[in-house]
Amino acid sequence: MGKTRFRESELYARDFGLIDSSGNLLPFNLQHVLPGGRLTFNVRKKFTRSEVNAGAVVIPGDDSYKIRLVDLALATEGGAPGTENITIESTQSASGVALATFAHGDLGDNDYATLLDGTTTLLNAGASLEENDAGADVTIESAGVTTVDHIHVVATYALEPA
Repeated sequence: MGKTRFRESELYARDFGLIDSSGNLLPFNLQHVLPGGRLTFNVRKKFTRSEVNAGAVVIPGDDSYKIRLVDLALATEGGAPGTENITIESTQSASGVALATFAHGDLGDNDYATLLDGTTTLLNAGASLEENDAGADVTIESAGVTTVDHIHVVATYALEPA
């Protein structure tokens, strides 16, 4: 990364770790703003088959916030998932919910699916995009993915005050 510098917002940028002590811009993910001024964040994680089968955390919960999923993409690497679906799960109203279910039949080797692509099963009445309980993790799980090497998850989410 070159010598890009923040000028007028240098103090603010340094407070958030966006520039080093010399004023050089550090790599960072751009945050987006939803209506109402809420920031959205983006996370990309790569999970092994065994991590998915054990239930891995995509977005860790925090008791001060409720996570609201905004968008989601999932990609397979090194094989199809086998005969088991892959779910993105969390907790709403103290009950475990599958925010999105990616059907094994819709995912092939090195394939890609999104939250709103028409093949992913969502909760009724838009509940997949509602806020989850404060402190609840968002996880990726499967009953037994077999042949895929890795699953990539890219999640965009907002943090709502608890």
